[in-house]
Amino acid sequence: MILFAIIALAFSLFPTSPRPEKVDLNTFLGQVRQGEFDTIQQDGQIIVGLKNDKRIAETGYIGSTDDLINTFEKSGITVGENGVKIDVKSGGFNWGSLMISFVPLLLFGALLFMLFRSYRKKNVDSSSPPS
Repeated sequence: MILFAIIALAFSLFPTSPRPEKVDLNTFLGQVRQGEFDTIQQDGQIIVGLKNDKRIAETGYIGSTDDLINTFEKSGITVGENGVKIDVKSGGFNWGSLMISFVPLLLFGALLFMLFRSYRKKNVDSSSPPS
């Protein structure tokens, strides 16, 4: 069980997938104009450039999807069938990610609880007078 807790903790602390490069909005728009992305994914206030479903770069953007499309068109970027596709992720809380983060902590807490309980029980049994 200890080995399982250590492995779970290691996987939660060290992400397995590479993180996209963080760039400013102007650099991101330049990359879109150069065709480095085939899809733009808007997830709240983050936009991510994807090429063949691989996350390449991301930047912050505050505004609606319509504002984002207008920003692209003003920058000379074609959006839609003949240009870059925009994929909008629905807003909401990601409970799965939260649970994956807390499971190793819960396992570690349970392990500590069991160790302390067995230690306390051992000390209580050894301190009682013989009959």
